[in-house]
Parts: sequence; C-alpha cells; structure tokens
Amino acid sequence: MSTQMWDAVVWDVARAGGRAAYLLLPLSVTGRSLTTMSAMCHSRLDEAPIDGRLCDRDVLSCCRASRERCVPPTHSEREAAHDGDHLSPRVSLGHGDRRASGPGSPYIESSGDACDHYHRYPDDIALLAALGFTLYRFSLEWSRIEPEEGAFSLAQLDHYRRMLACCHEHGLTPMVTFHHFSSPRWLAAAGGWEGTDTPARFARFCERAMAHLGDLIPLACTMNELNIGALLTAIGSPEMRAFRDAPWYAAAARAVGSDPARFTPFLYAMSDRGRETMLAAHRRAVEAIKARRGDCAVGLTLAMQDIQAAPGGEETAARLRREVEDVYLEGTRGDDFIGVQTYSRVRCGPSGPLGPEEGVECTQMGYEFWPEALEATIRYASAATGLPVIVTENGIGTEDDTRRRAYVERALRGVAACLRDGVEVRGYTYWSALDNFEWALGYRPTFGLIAVDRRTQERTIKPSARWLGSVARAHGF
Repeated sequence: MSTQMWDAVVWDVARAGGRAAYLLLPLSVTGRSLTTMSAMCHSRLDEAPIDGRLCDRDVLSCCRASRERCVPPTHSEREAAHDGDHLSPRVSLGHGDRRASGPGSPYIESSGDACDHYHRYPDDIALLAALGFTLYRFSLEWSRIEPEEGAFSLAQLDHYRRMLACCHEHGLTPMVTFHHFSSPRWLAAAGGWEGTDTPARFARFCERAMAHLGDLIPLACTMNELNIGALLTAIGSPEMRAFRDAPWYAAAARAVGSDPARFTPFLYAMSDRGRETMLAAHRRAVEAIKARRGDCAVGLTLAMQDIQAAPGGEETAARLRREVEDVYLEGTRGDDFIGVQTYSRVRCGPSGPLGPEEGVECTQMGYEFWPEALEATIRYASAATGLPVIVTENGIGTEDDTRRRAYVERALRGVAACLRDGVEVRGYTYWSALDNFEWALGYRPTFGLIAVDRRTQERTIKPSARWLGSVARAHGF
C-alpha cells in the first residue's frame, strides 16, 4: 500500500464480536508510511519525541467484535437463552455462548443483549467520530451471513453494508475482521477448525462478503488471534486443560450434532492440525479478499505477550515464543501488515511460565499492569515478519479510569520509541470502545472508554475517552 494511500486513511476500529470498540490512527513520519493506533482514539506517533509529541497526521481508532458482545441476539438466540430446546446458529464457547456456561463450565455467564450495537451502531459510530476518532474496527458475524451452509442472507449483508456506509459518512475508516472467534453451528458440526474443508468454506464466506461489501472495505483482518488457544494453554489457563473430557464440552458438542473428539471451536484449535487449518484458511481468505479488491490491505492478528526469561528460564522462554508466536508469524508471508494485540508480559522460569511478580500491580484480568509490553511485541513482530505493524488491540480492564489513562500513555510512549527507531508502525487501536462482555469473565472486567448501563444500554463517556480524543486532535500529549 502506498504512503499516499496511508496518508489518506484515518481509522477508527471496532472489533467485531463481543468486546468494546477500538480506535485507530494512521501515524506517519515525514515521508514515511502511516501508523495507526488503537485505543478508541489514535494519535500519530511517527516522529514522537520523548515528551510524547506525535506527528501531525495521527489516527486513533476503536475496535469491536462481530457478534460476540456487540450485537444483540437473533430471535433464535433469545430463545436459546431461556429454552434449552432451542439453540443459536452460532458457536463460540466462552464468548457468550450459552452452551458453554452450564454446570462445570469455566465461563461464568452468557452475553444476553451485550451492548446492542447491532441496533445502536448509528449512535455509537457518531459518538466515536465526535470524540475525535477516525477508524473503526469491527467484525462480521459469519453465522448471520451464512446461517446454513451455502445459504447467504442478503438482509444481513445489507445490515453490514449500512454499518460500513455509516462509518464512511462520519469520516471513520472501517477495518473489518472476518472472523472473531465465533463460527456457525453447521461448521462446528462438520469438524470446526480441524475440519479438512474449513479453509475452503471460510474463503467462500470471505468471497461472498467482499462481493457485497468490498467497495467499502479498505482494511481487513482475516481472523482474530489465531494463536489464542495455544497461548492460553501454554500459560496454564485452567479452562484449556483437558477440555475434551469436560461434561460441559461434551454437552456443547452434542448440541450441534457432533462429539467431543470432532468438535473443535476456534478457541480450542490449538493442535498442530488446528494450527495448520487456521493458517490455510487465512491464506485462502487473503486470496479471496484480494480477488475482489486488490488494494484492500489484508493481514491477521495475533495475541502477543512480552515473553521474558527469569533466571534459568531462557530455554523455556524461547520454546514458548516458538510455540505460541513464531509458528504463526511465519504464516503471514505475503500479507500487507501484521496485527499485534498485547496487554501484558509473561515471565518464564526453568519449569515454565511464572505468575505475576510480587509487588507488581495487576489488572482486573489477573495479569500484570505492564504497558511496556507493547513496545517489545511491536519490535518482535516487525523483526520476525518484515511487515508493517498495526496495533489492533491494546488496553486495560480496570475500574480506575486514571489507571487506564496511565496505561495507555505509557503504551503510546513505547509506540513512539518504535517509530523513532524506524519501526514501521501504521496504527494503534485501543480495546475497547465500550465496556464489553469479556469472554470467560463476563461483564466483570471493564476495558471500555465508554461505560454501558446493562439495564438501559445508556452510554457514558469516561474521562479517558475524552483524553484520548484530545491526544488525537493535538497529535500528542
């Protein structure tokens, strides 16, 4: 993508799925390609000196996930929430899926109406634009568009076209994620993300979506965090251990007409076969998207940690990095960018990952308050792939909004340091625009720049949102 095109891009990102929204800014160094930052607002960090001054064309954006927490349930999903005889056409497990929140499940609640962004997107998008953001990252819900294999819903495609048009009308550049964790039931029944035909099926979905929407999509992520299952397993997440033997997992498999041995939702595709399937699906999706719009910038996003070695943990850290990052980064060859999604660090000792270091502040998620992790992962992803980097997620779950501002400011200073050293960072996106459904932890963690009343759906702008908007407008802080 040319520098001229990036200079014309102002992004606001909304993740499709279930968390809050992100903001993206294109950042450009004099004569260099832009950088986009995510945090509901983006600022240019290309030539930012130590004092946090950003260059004059920064872009901040917000993100949202497709179905997961941003859109309300369909009629069948509403029935599923109250009637065990009815099941939704979507399977995610751990991302608002009722079938994952039964007895023995590690997931504490289902998403309900989430943020009702499906109906409220015009006001939400207008709000993001008014705050100063210019790019919105959101995702398409595959199960809405293709509820039965080969049967595509023109009504749902038109819905997403209206969303895209709304972004453009408000000066927000849309960045679309084609898969954010949740998949159609029929795909899960056919083997999910270990299925032989899944790459072709996903490419067909991408091709059909681009045929209807492609003229409005300048930026695309094929899939969100391909490595998330492998990462959670490696760092010892309890819900990822022996999941195929768990009664709740077996019940979910039966509900879609499958069995635990074959049933492989995206989050649980951490086997070699699952990784190969996802990377093949990514490559097929890139081809499908580019075939419809050659100038669309396409990449994938990865969950990346600042992997650090404690004394004696050097080999363990190197092995972890290889297993949860390198093998996926190698699959980005030929892409236009790599999406980096970072929240904290992981320390490794001789026997494996260690917990939070004594005396270090932790977030609502239980991991360390460590905004400096972002600079480390940007540098690593850039060196490993040779691709421009877009920070497609970065943020913090906290009730103290002053800590959110502190976290983001330190993270942005790390981005600025990368830019000063010539690392090609094209944007930063904050996770998330709205307080959202945070997967296994439900609504307890609050990542949003905007609060959401769960009873009335009323939005309340937090001071951090106005601050980040001011950073975007002033091109620095």
